[in-house]
Amino acid sequence: MKKWLTHHYYKLPVIRHLNEIIWANVYSDSIRGYSFLNDLSLNIGRFACNYTLLYLTHRIVNSVKPKRVLEIGLGESTKFLSTFINHTIDDCKHFVVEHNKEWISFFPSSNLYDCTEIKYFEVEKSTYNGNYKSLNYVGFETLGCFGTYEVIIIDGPHGTKNFSRNDVLQNLEHLIDFNNFTIVFDDTNRSGELQTYKAMLKKLKTLGVKFGTTRYYGSKIVSIIYSDNYKYFESL
Repeated sequence: MKKWLTHHYYKLPVIRHLNEIIWANVYSDSIRGYSFLNDLSLNIGRFACNYTLLYLTHRIVNSVKPKRVLEIGLGESTKFLSTFINHTIDDCKHFVVEHNKEWISFFPSSNLYDCTEIKYFEVEKSTYNGNYKSLNYVGFETLGCFGTYEVIIIDGPHGTKNFSRNDVLQNLEHLIDFNNFTIVFDDTNRSGELQTYKAMLKKLKTLGVKFGTTRYYGSKIVSIIYSDNYKYFESL
């Protein structure tokens, strides 16, 4: 009952907007001292990532110091991650999955560093579990050939009504090291993303993986799943 009340309380429009204002200030405080971020132009909110996601991404990547990051969905967080990784983490590869060729062409590549590689995958209409209409990246499973990723950020493709953005779920065993991982799942205030998030938790339990999870509430809800060594991520 407590979780249900919390979830619905934070979905109230006024509460969401107030929380987002707080997260904007928290994010701004968290990047003080990084001179290389001062001139970085970011357009936060609306269809782009919100301050909640940006702050959590920053804190997690700064804590984990990953060697491999997988970001699903090209956008403002990509500019931030590319800049931050380039200046703070040696030998980290940042892979970005995007399905829209026009958006890739339009996106300001001058804001991306050599650590970042955009990978184009077409999106096709499919089904999940044989029952639910889904949008999936064609060939997404090949990403596992590059090794596992310590941090995965899910913010694409476009959402669907049920089990939205399920590519990572279907390829979980090939994408993460169960002893050292963090999955950041945006838009879990929507029912389709929430279904996929819960299915991930169920799959990890079935596989016997020790993990923790928490949710952060701003203008949207961002959910995090992490291996047992990152328990402090519940209080970022």
